[in-house]
Amino acid sequence: MHLVFDGTAAPFVFEPWSLVALLPLGYWLFRRLILRRASHNGLPFIAFILFGIVTGIQLWDIMRIRQMVKSGEGLHVSRGVITNSWLISTRSRDMTRTSLAYKTQTGEGFDLGDERFSWTHGDNYSAATFANSGTPRIDLAIGTPVEVIWFADAATNDQRRIVRLSVGPVPGR
Repeated sequence: MHLVFDGTAAPFVFEPWSLVALLPLGYWLFRRLILRRASHNGLPFIAFILFGIVTGIQLWDIMRIRQMVKSGEGLHVSRGVITNSWLISTRSRDMTRTSLAYKTQTGEGFDLGDERFSWTHGDNYSAATFANSGTPRIDLAIGTPVEVIWFADAATNDQRRIVRLSVGPVPGR
């Protein structure tokens, strides 16, 4: 088996969506520098607070998972062969907007005997848990031997989050 994901080695990176929190700062700069008009001085403060919260959640998640792996407390190890695997994308009309846009949600997972591991793409707090978002994606076909180190996360209603994933060769390939 070879290690294909290690959450403790995940670097802390600024996610592009976290820059949305800096929009009040952009608005403030636009009013001050481009329009040369007065603007409320609380906007930069609000922007930095929002940015700190968003990036702080990511940093908190990475640090607690590293600490959990170091202590071994709360971790479980599951070994076996994948008995079921799925990748489901649902596309629905987003009726909350007037743009008639579509919303696509992708869920993925696998069963390891009677244990189920599933995740929704883009739903993790940080890159410290497995979401199969790398390029290329990892093929989790039925019959693949795997070793999963995971924990039940109280922050996500006891959803199983994978911290380390080792995959063996698929028989017949």
